[in-house]
Parts: sequence; structure tokens; C-alpha cells
Amino acid sequence: MATLALSVAGQFAGGLLGGPIGATVGRALGALAGSAVDGWLFGQQAQKSEAPLFDVRLGASSEGLGIPRLYGWGRLSGNIIWARELVRHVSETAGSKGMAPATEEAEEILASFAVAFCEGPVARLGRIWADGQLLDTRGLNLRFYHGDETQTPDSLIEALQGSGNAPAYRGVCYLMVENLPLSRFGNRIPQLSAELCRVVGDLEPSIRAMTIIPGATEFGYDPEPRVRVLGPGAGVSENAHLLAGTSNWSWSLDELQTLCPNLKHVALVVSWFGDDLRCANCTVEPRVEDATRNIEGADWSVAGVTRAAARVVSSHAGGPSYGGTPSDASVLAAIADLKARGLKVTIYPFVLMDIPQGNGLGDPFGGSEQAAYPWRGRITCSPAPGQPGSPEGSAAAAAQVAAFVPGYRAMVLHYAQLAVAAGGVDAMLIGSEMVGLSSVRGAGNSFPFVDALVTLAADVRAIVGPATKLTYAADWSEYSGCQKNGAKFFHLDPLWASLNIDAIGIDCYMPLADWRDGEAHADLALARTGYELDYLVGNIARGEGYDWFYASEADRRAQLRTPITDGAHGEPWIWRYKDIEAFWGQQHFDRPGGVRNAFPTAWVPGSKPIWLTEIGCGAVDKGANQPNIFGDNKSAEDGRPYFSAGTPDALIQRQVLRAHHQRWNDPTLNPAGMVDPERLYCWTWDARPFPVFPALTEVWSDGTNHATGHWLTGRLGGLASDELAHAVASEFDSLVFAAPSAPLIGGLTVSGAGTARDVLETVFDLTGQKLAARGDAMVGLAQGAGKAIELEYEILASTDAPVLLRRRGDGAEKPARLTLGHFDRERDYLAATSAAIRPEQGPLVTQNLPVVLDSGAARQAAERLLDQHAAGGDRIEFALPPGQIALEPGDRVSLSGLAEGPFEITEIRDGAVRQISASAVRRGDALATGIDRPRGNRPAIMPVVTPVVVAAHLPPLPSDPLRSRLVLGVYADPWPGAVEIVDDATGTQLARLSRPAAIGELLTPLASGPEAQWDRGNRLDIQLNAGHLADAEPLAALAGTNRVAVETDAGDWEVIGFANSELVTPGQYRLTALLRGLEGSGHAIGTASAGRRVLVLNQAVVTLAVETDWIGEGRDLRATTTGGGAGEIVTVAPGPGPVLPLPPVHLKGSRVADGSITLQWTRRSRADGDGWGVAEPPLEFAPENWQVEIVTGGVTVRILSAVHSSALYPLSDQVTDHGAPASSFTFNVRQVSAALGAGHGATGEFHD
Repeated sequence: MATLALSVAGQFAGGLLGGPIGATVGRALGALAGSAVDGWLFGQQAQKSEAPLFDVRLGASSEGLGIPRLYGWGRLSGNIIWARELVRHVSETAGSKGMAPATEEAEEILASFAVAFCEGPVARLGRIWADGQLLDTRGLNLRFYHGDETQTPDSLIEALQGSGNAPAYRGVCYLMVENLPLSRFGNRIPQLSAELCRVVGDLEPSIRAMTIIPGATEFGYDPEPRVRVLGPGAGVSENAHLLAGTSNWSWSLDELQTLCPNLKHVALVVSWFGDDLRCANCTVEPRVEDATRNIEGADWSVAGVTRAAARVVSSHAGGPSYGGTPSDASVLAAIADLKARGLKVTIYPFVLMDIPQGNGLGDPFGGSEQAAYPWRGRITCSPAPGQPGSPEGSAAAAAQVAAFVPGYRAMVLHYAQLAVAAGGVDAMLIGSEMVGLSSVRGAGNSFPFVDALVTLAADVRAIVGPATKLTYAADWSEYSGCQKNGAKFFHLDPLWASLNIDAIGIDCYMPLADWRDGEAHADLALARTGYELDYLVGNIARGEGYDWFYASEADRRAQLRTPITDGAHGEPWIWRYKDIEAFWGQQHFDRPGGVRNAFPTAWVPGSKPIWLTEIGCGAVDKGANQPNIFGDNKSAEDGRPYFSAGTPDALIQRQVLRAHHQRWNDPTLNPAGMVDPERLYCWTWDARPFPVFPALTEVWSDGTNHATGHWLTGRLGGLASDELAHAVASEFDSLVFAAPSAPLIGGLTVSGAGTARDVLETVFDLTGQKLAARGDAMVGLAQGAGKAIELEYEILASTDAPVLLRRRGDGAEKPARLTLGHFDRERDYLAATSAAIRPEQGPLVTQNLPVVLDSGAARQAAERLLDQHAAGGDRIEFALPPGQIALEPGDRVSLSGLAEGPFEITEIRDGAVRQISASAVRRGDALATGIDRPRGNRPAIMPVVTPVVVAAHLPPLPSDPLRSRLVLGVYADPWPGAVEIVDDATGTQLARLSRPAAIGELLTPLASGPEAQWDRGNRLDIQLNAGHLADAEPLAALAGTNRVAVETDAGDWEVIGFANSELVTPGQYRLTALLRGLEGSGHAIGTASAGRRVLVLNQAVVTLAVETDWIGEGRDLRATTTGGGAGEIVTVAPGPGPVLPLPPVHLKGSRVADGSITLQWTRRSRADGDGWGVAEPPLEFAPENWQVEIVTGGVTVRILSAVHSSALYPLSDQVTDHGAPASSFTFNVRQVSAALGAGHGATGEFHD
């Protein structure tokens, strides 16, 4: 008996796809390379027991593991396949000249190892996690091997094992990690997992042209990571949000190129802004997102307009409605980077309409005000054509258009000049989709904007030269002409025929489907589902816009289709916007007033190629019905395609792109020279990398549009079910033709040994397909809608079994709830769950699948799986005579007299009769539940912010009285973890700061005050960037609590204590009950103006001892951070003030018997600290030497020297200096250092 079974069980037993997925490696891991893995496991299908989803973060180093196989995206834990012994690395740091740090040894343990992930070749290595945390790869030595069959041994392995002895691990994707510092991982090798993509679909290799957005991003196109400065030492990342040190642009473009290996052309979208739908009132200009934004190392400027002069985009929902126009510098950098990548650049100037809600502008279409954030194609004359009083067809209309043109020309000509500045580009568009303007008629059926485009093309050509190709990207409704009231004008033909235009550009969003829900719509005659490629490919030149049109919305709802005809001249193609071939290959005759001109237009048939400057559709239910619909809730253009539920559906987006590439790469459907297959520009790829876009909606407000939008970011690399089934089967030299069926599968990982049928069961369960034998191949059939074949009871064959056997499952056992476990790429591939319910009572079913799904796909899958479970128990069995051969598995049947139905044939067993089994058709009443979670994880990316470094030169402390101190504080927000201070000349590390210092400034001036006493007359008003200050008891303040260093107007630093701290506003404090001139800084007491720096002396600062030979010498200190590039340089030139001998105290003079005067004082010592003993303080500066100045009337009359704490002023000198014995004078006393000179002085008075 021959059997055709639709069920998977039995179809592949031992034959078609019996091989295992994954190879088991032996004990000798080093022998992986070049070894053939034998023992493919054949066998009957065992009862499957579903394992729970594992945590992708767990890694291993085990022998005998199977090598996983990856399809699409996945996060895989690595298995160590090679390692060398750990290396102990000791770095020695010696003190720099003039600095005091002692010689230190820093020890680090370094590990070198290779981690295997899966079979190759793998296209993309994305993020890497170490111990579950995103790994900052800056400074690490990593080498990635894709796993192809030609890869060579790693250089380190070969160096250690010898040439010819090192395995290449061909066919295995692995990561080589060389000299990884282990201190950050607790001195152990961390568990590594990596985001990988193995491209196995047919779309990605087909893509040769891509558009790049967002066109509105001030620095989003800059390959250099930029920091937005928020204040001194504080900033946030401007254009690096996924991985520290890597710009969004670089990460995103790297991913695009690895996923699309044949990519050749990139269209870079650059946007200016329009502000009015009335062309005569519309200004086209560059704009900024914020007027005060400060980007470190980069200034925004476009066409000579600076940030200060540019207008700011409007606001929406509390934030900017758009990003700003890309800065010219970033555009130039992007073009240079694209060229360096080997890509050809197309510049795509773009007009965004910045017209907010409540704009109050006169509406050319007759509304109360202009629509919010409309499409640029709605710019027109006012009133618009068809509106009462419209100037359409007159010189007045031409005048309005002429008022618009200068601003538009300025934009296009600017980018032509920028293209030249960039060294030339491959192509440039002179505009796109200006439908409303291009169709405005002037007097005599002229089209003034088209004339302006022709002139503009000539002017751009004069700038860019002949090497740059030029075109205009016409809307799909615009390229082939405009028709009004029976008239037809090929109005763009003067442009298409221009010698300065190299191609016809079409933004090709023509409808490719007319799909509906239900069982009775017309297109069911063409396909079982709306995803079928033959259906979509055929509709590129078929269906709506080609064969027929809908005369009204009522006709559309009823599917009353009006044929497209041309009874007068037999040229129906002129009304067919889909008939690209006829438009390209025929002469064009205008029909003013419906009368065909006798002479053709200037267009020469077949003279230029066609570029599809945009293709694609939204990732939304029934997106192919209206590919031009863009979802944007702030815009009046927001909508959903015809008959769409508005739910996400990434599969239809992929299928539309596959259809276009299949059609236009088929020479039998695309005549030579017509549509350039290298210029199918997919819309669109975003320079903001997935998944931070769309997750960071606080950064980018359009992130909410991604779920149903036209973005390919986050979707390329995924798979339609037919692509996945083909990839699995082809690896075993077999054929399986699956149907493309929702959802789009982001990725699938097969971790252990198994058969291909196990993998296919997962795919078909997920996408609701069943297998049928058709000829020599197995075909996956997706359940679709359609009419059932009605069978009369009388034709059923009689056997020893009942003629009709009806089986019904127990209603109480039918699942009513299902949870689907899967992996979520947006959330770092962690396990996620989606749920679905049915409107009946029943048990809960849990199903876990090793697939990557986004939230929309997971909901689709959960609904489908629950429907399948619910329908699985209802079936019928019957027999037909052997002559009834028309029925095949997958056909729908119903039986007369049987109320239930229809049923879908699942199995046919041919023998004396045809024994048929059929299951009830899914009711489709399952509904996904749950609320939408925030999209994606938000990595804590810390930009490299230029730190604020404060170096305060302070007097010595008692513990080291001969060396002054350089107190260093560093502030940065975000804090990089540690900041190293090195001598820039020698590279010597001087200090390492692990905490941000509290640095600020004076808000009000500070006057002089008493030394080492309570100063209650002054106060300190300061603003701190971080930290917190609190009150202290007076005794605690006297004992050393609450100290700040304040920079004075003289450039010195005074140490001030305080007892009272009042928080005025966040970060602003008022300090009172001050203690002035502490820690030997009495010499610095003086005035300090507002704005002078303040440093809180706490544990966050570090202190360097300053040797005497550094005094007066300038030194550059560099503050470096991890991944911080060159670092911040601070020049420090310690003056002698803080280390000079202290002024003496207790100055007095007395006359002795011979008339001489003895001057006495008590020296001070920093080693004495705050001692109040009677003993003389120790001598710090030897030999002891003093200088005494005798001052009378403000004039120094004599200088005396002394070697002890007294000096004798002889009578004879008094007479010489004063003309008589001195009766009164002042005297200044300074201790003299042999190395530093005279110290700080004290003044005494003598009175006789």
C-alpha cells in the first residue's frame, strides 16, 4: 500500500532528511579542524519531550558537546576549544621627577583562549556579553573567525603550536581572545556569549542598493563618537548608544554590510524642512533640534548656517518633532566612510514638512488649518487644484511655484557642492515625490515646477560634472504623468528627456495585493495566502493599477473592479501606473482635454534605465495592499493599509522586497536596459542600530513607529518559513518547498544532535503548515482560506470500517490558553513568553521553541499554535473509490448532510480505496493577550566625557613638613570607573582616582578674613557639580571635618573649614561659620571673585607630594580614562608659596643698655601642627637664617641678617637710618630657605 501522509511522522523516516543537525566533537578539541564528523544518526522518530528554554547567558568548557547550528539570529554561549596557560603580567611604575609616589608593581592575569559558537559560515558578530554583561571591547584583542571552509589557523595558536600543527577549525565559527585582563572578572575567565547571524535567506544576498536614514539627525551620520556637553565634565552620548566608543553609524553600517554581502549602492538621505503647504509661503531650510546644544569637538553648520542662526524644529509630545538637519561635516564624514567601505554613494536631498498641530496656517485644500506634519507631496498652489478659486492653469499658479523654487534650489545645489567637496559621488537625486508641485499647471498647459527641475538638473550637472549620475525620484503616482478630467499629460517627460538626467527614478510603492480576511474575497483565486511570492511577483504587473481600478471606496469594499481600457486609441497602458514596461518602451502622446496630440513628447522610448529609488512596504498586516502607508501618530499621514488590522507583520515586508528582487532580476520579465537591477533601493536601513533603536524612545521619538514601519533594521537576517525550510533541507541534499507563512522567524538555533525533521516540525508548527508529497518533493502547505470541495455522501466507498467516521475531542480537554516561550532579540535574547486565549473554557498549554521572535511575531505564533491545538481533536475519516484522484493533502472538503466543516485533508492512503483523514479547519478565534512591554533593554552606555581636573597646590602637612601637596580632584558624569593621572612627558602613572570629586565654583565674592579663627562675617556661596555637604559640630570642624579649598584671585588656594551648610537649591550651598587659612594656607587668605574654583577635600581627591625641585617648573599631567583616547591635559606649575617658611610669631623689640635694640620672635614649624607647647618648634629649614627689614615711613631703611630667632639693631645703625636713636619703627621678619629663598613674613612694631 502506498501512502501519502501529510503528517510529519513517517515522511522522513530513514530517508529524505535523516541526518542530524550538529556534529559531536570528540575529546581532542584541538582536532576539530579538518576532521570529518561521522556517525550521522538515522532512526525512527522518537516521542519528543519538550525541554524548557535554557538561559543563553550560560557558557561552558566541555568535551563531547554538539556544535550548534544557527539559522538567522541568535545569542550563543561559547565553548572553549583552545587555551594557553594564564600569563602573569607585572607592570612597574616608578615615581616621576619631582613627584613622590613610590615604585609600585601592578599585577594582571592575562588569558588567551578560543571560544567556539556554532557551525559556520556566520555573517555577523554583534554584541558580546561577559558574565551576562555587555562587554566593552575597547582595548581588547579579539579576532573573529566566521567559520568558512577556507579560514586559516589563528596566528597565536600557530605561533605557540608551530606552523603546520595548528588547527584552523574550518567550518566552526569561533572567537579568539588574546591576553584578556581577568581582574575585572574576579581573576577568572568569564562566560562569553555572542550575538551572531548566519544569513541563509535569499533576500539579503539579493540586495544591492539601500537607503540610509534618518535624514534628520545632526550628528547621527558621523562615524566618530560624539559627546553632548551638559556642563563642565558632564555629558551624554550624542551618537553612540549601543556600544561605548563605537558610533551608531559605524555599528549600523557594519551590520548592514555583513548581512548584505552584495551591497553596492547606498542612498544617504539628508533632510531640510518646509513650513507651509502653500508653495508661495513655504521656506525650505536646514533646522536644528536644539538652539543651545554643545557637541564636544564639533560645531553644527549647514550651508553656512550656524546653530545660533538656524531655526529650531517644532515640538511634539514634549520633545522635538524631528532631529536636526545633518551637519555638513558629518555628511562629508559619512560619504568618506561609505567610500572607504567600497560602497557607491547616492545623495538623497529630502524635504520634511515641519508643520505642527495648531499651526493656524491657511489650508490650500480647504481645511480649517493645514494638516500636521504632512507629506511633502502635498505642497501645491493655493487654493489647490480642484478647490474654488484655484489659480491652476494660469500665470498666477506659475508665480506661486516660482516663489517656492529658490529655497528648494538652495538645498539641492548645496548638496551638489558638498558632493564635490567629498571628492565626488556616484549619483544624486535632485528631489523626490514633489507630486503636488510637479502637477501644478501654468498657462498653456505648462508645468512650471517641472521646468524648474530641468533647469536645476543643468545647474547641478555644471557643479558635479559628468561622472555623477542624476535623477529625480518621482512618486509611483507621478512618474508616468498626471491625469485630470479626462486629460493626460506626461508632464515629467521634459525632465526624463533632459540630457542632464541619467535615469528615471521611481519611488515604487504600487499596491501588490488586494488581500482581505475571510473566505470569499477575489484574490483567493490567485493564492492561498497573501504571502505567496508568485502572487506578489505577478501583481507587480497585474491587478489594481494594471488590469483594473476601484472607482470609489464603496467599490473597493465590495471588490467591484472596473477594467482599465482606452477605447479611443487602444493605449490602455497610459492609464496604468503599473505598466512600467509600456511606459519605458512606448512613445508618449499628451492628451489635453482628452484629445491625443499628433506629436509625441520628447521622451525617446527605452533611452534611459529606470531606478526604483525606493521599494518596500510597512511591516504591518496586509502591508502589500498599500505599501505607501507610513505609520506615524503625530502626522496627518498616519494610517494603515486597506483592510489591515494594524498589527505588526514583518513577513509581508520581507515578501514584498523578495518579490521585487525576483521580478526585476528575471530577464524574461525585465527587458535589458529597463529597470536596473542594481538600483532597487530598499527603504530603509537606519543609522541608529538595533535594538537601541527603537528602544530608546526618550532619545528618538519615532521609535514607536518601528513595529509597523518600513525599517529593515532589526529585521534583515530573519527568515520566512520557506527560506528556513529550504536552508535546512538543502544542507541534506533534499528538497522541501514550504509556503511562506507568518510569522517572520528572527532566528532558530539547533543545539543538539537530531534530525532535520525535528527542525522542520518546529518551523511548520510555528507557521501553521503541514507537509504533503507532491511529485519527488515534500511541500509545506499553509492553511489558507477558500471554498471547500463538497462531496456527496453517495460517492463514499464502502469498506469494513464505517463509511464515515467522525471523531470529536472532549471539549473540556481542548486548550483555551497557550503560552509560547521564545527568545527576544530586543531584550538581549533572554527568554520571553507570549500568551493567547480562546473564548472557551479549557486547559493551559505551554510550548517552548528555540526560536527568536519579536513581540509581533510571537503574538502571531501564539494565536496560530493555540488554534492548531484546539482543532486537532476534530477529524473525519472516510474512503473514496480509487478513481477519485483529484483530491490531494491540503485540500478542503465538506460532506453533504454533515453540519460541521469544512475539513482539511491531512492524510491519504492509496490502496483498493483511497482512505482519507481530514482535520477540522482552524477556527481562528485565538487572540494574543498581554500588554506591550517597553521595547528592548537599555544599555548603560557611558560616553567618554572630557573630565574636569582641578589641581590645588597646598602647603605641607605636619607628617611631611618639607614637601608641599598637589591635591587632585577629577569630575566626570558619567563617571568612567577610574581616572589615571600620568606625567605626560614620561608616561608615569602618578595617581588613580576611583571616585568623582566634588568640584564647583563660587557664586558670590569672598572677602579676606581672620586666620584660624571663626569668620562669622563672611559666607561661601558655592555651586557643586556632585556630592553633598552637611553641617558639623564646631569641635568637629575645628578637628578637621568639612574642608574645602578655594582658589583666590591671586591664584593661591586657601583651605577653609565650615560648620554650617545650607542647601539652597540642588547643588547650591551656603556655607557659614568659616575657619580661614587652615593647613598652613594663611598666606593665601585674600579675596576670591565669583566663578573661582572650589574643591571639596574629602576621600575622593588624591594627594601628590611635591619635591622641591619641581617648584616653579611647569608640568603637563594627563587625565586618562578607559577608552578615553588622548585624555585631558592639565598644566601644573607649583609656585613656592605653599612651601615657603612660615612667618614667625610673637614679634617684639626691646632696648638694651648700650642703646641697641634687640628684635625677637618665635619661629614656626609645619611639623608642629596645632601644638601649643612652650618648647620651640623644630627647625625645618637648615641652616637657620633670618632676614629682618627695618621699615620707617613705609620705606625699608635697613636689612639685618640673623642665624637665630633674634637680631640686634645697633645704636650706630639707628642713628644712620633715623638721624637719632630710633623711637619707633616696624620690622618684617622672614625665615630664609637656602633652596627657596625668603619665606612668608610677619610684621612687628617697636615703640620706645
